[in-house]
Amino acid sequence: MVKETVTREELLKMRVGGTRNFFLGEPGKLRSAATTCTNLKNDGLGVWECNKDFNSLSVSIKRVK
Repeated sequence: MVKETVTREELLKMRVGGTRNFFLGEPGKLRSAATTCTNLKNDGLGVWECNKDFNSLSVSIKRVK
């Protein structure tokens, strides 16, 4: 199922060590998801790893801290 966005609320609800895959449908949305992860990290709210797959237009996000 294709999502419109990855929200801050979804990322903050993730448990440490948990991984979620998002199918976003557009390359720009993959970059936006990575930016959201970085912004949360810069705000001191946690740490996420964001792996973008431009072939399938999906992003895998893991909460590290």
